[in-house]
Amino acid sequence: MSRQGEYVLDLLVGGDGDAGSDAADEGGVDHQGIGHRGLGGRFTGEVAFGAGGRGGDAKGLRTLVARSGPADKGDGTADTPPSLDNQLSVFLAVTCNDVKWTTSVDTYREGVAEDRARYPMFGAAAANILPCAFWPYARAEKPVAIDDDGPRNILLVQNLRDVPTPHVGGNLLRQKFADRSRLVSVDDSGHGVYVYGDNPCALNTTTRYLVDGKMPKTDAFCPAG
Repeated sequence: MSRQGEYVLDLLVGGDGDAGSDAADEGGVDHQGIGHRGLGGRFTGEVAFGAGGRGGDAKGLRTLVARSGPADKGDGTADTPPSLDNQLSVFLAVTCNDVKWTTSVDTYREGVAEDRARYPMFGAAAANILPCAFWPYARAEKPVAIDDDGPRNILLVQNLRDVPTPHVGGNLLRQKFADRSRLVSVDDSGHGVYVYGDNPCALNTTTRYLVDGKMPKTDAFCPAG
């Protein structure tokens, strides 16, 4: 691991290798300015809030860091890590075309100052300006209406401890779609349930929906498993 990587890891878990339980319980690993789309999200999802990492698992965190970085080929060089170009391009294309973004730099500057005071752990970074402020491309189609007008065919599957997109968002969508939808709440952590997770209840429920079109009769809860 590089010297910089060791330095960042020590900031996360402490110089003596013990991750603070308070930081992990509050999502401190993700909110130390790293951001949930890089290593921060993997730390938060797999260690800080994972089944084996609640309360701070320094050993697991160090293992994850070693696994996440470029592989050492034994000759002093390392393999090039996968590019994030495609992932970030899709994220920006969707995000920037979802709604109209203000082009006023002062608006973002004021938001950064306000959120830095209100949410000192990560607020300033989240409020900062994105390429969306200068996005030159028009939408290819109109946004999908989120309401109760339409067929009953929307399955919402949401982890209880998804840090980037909290469970409350699933509840809000369920309210907006009303009887068109059903919400499956999963007692798990991480950003993504189907395929990315391994909860049998969630996987089976979602597969039945995708393959056979079968929706749960009511909202469902999947216990940890």
